Amino acid sequence: MHYADGLNLYEYVMGKVVDATDPLGLTLVIPTFDDGPVGKEWQEPGKCPETQDQLLHALHKILAELRRRGVRAVFYVAFVSCDTSCKSGPKATDAGMKKAFQAGIDAITKDGHIIALHAYDQTLWEELIVDEDKLKEDIRKLMDLLQNVPYKNLWRAPKGGMATLAVPELIADEMGLTYQEWDIDSEDYTYHHDAGCITNALYGKEQDWLKNVLDTLDWDIFWAGGSGAKWVDILFHVNNRTANNISKILDGVEKSYKNTYGKDKWGPGKEFYWLTQKTLNTSAFQHYVTGKED
Repeated sequence: MHYADGLNLYEYVMGKVVDATDPLGLTLVIPTFDDGPVGKEWQEPGKCPETQDQLLHALHKILAELRRRGVRAVFYVAFVSCDTSCKSGPKATDAGMKKAFQAGIDAITKDGHIIALHAYDQTLWEELIVDEDKLKEDIRKLMDLLQNVPYKNLWRAPKGGMATLAVPELIADEMGLTYQEWDIDSEDYTYHHDAGCITNALYGKEQDWLKNVLDTLDWDIFWAGGSGAKWVDILFHVNNRTANNISKILDGVEKSYKNTYGKDKWGPGKEFYWLTQKTLNTSAFQHYVTGKED
């Protein structure tokens, strides 16, 4: 079966279509990455890297694989403050961390990815009861850091705002931001220092962690990844395990779509196409960014 310009379905969904309108009602798959640009493993208190390159190692590995595939992503970025327990290295001072943050942002934008908002101080969002004005100020501080960067007015609260009684959607509305949750959680966070002792115990071994990520994606793509959805946001994090396995993970996404929606071809209305440079202007992605239908 062939589509526009004589392309077959695989070529069509892999972003080789220049048309800025949604191709035949297919589902736009948007990879999103939270917590960067600094790798999540370096955000743990007491972890003190010697160089800026260490802080951004996971990010650069993720960017390299996305670049190889021609896939674009949305990075919900967060600042990481200095750690007083670090006596040297970039994490010892706020100046060092701001320099690393900016270097990471520059790398993301250079590759054509989208910058969106996460948090300036993620720990603030772990408090059950917190003044809403403090949360708004936290977002403004992040905006100030990005004042010379072409970012989108897209925001996602840390942990989806589930650790606090504040309502992120209301905050976003009051600040004129588009609030976006994820549709599919890859569960690649399950070994983070703040993920909890149970998940850390279950997925301490990297092979167990990867199996869970791939199984979770496969299951959730079946339930939420197709059926004619305009777009699907798949949540990942900037961390070393995701970086080390990003090729296998993205292969797993493609395999799950193919296996779920047809052995030899994907069923009508359930096919997918990646976010790419050519599909950034689709009405589906514009709807994702603005929260508004055409």
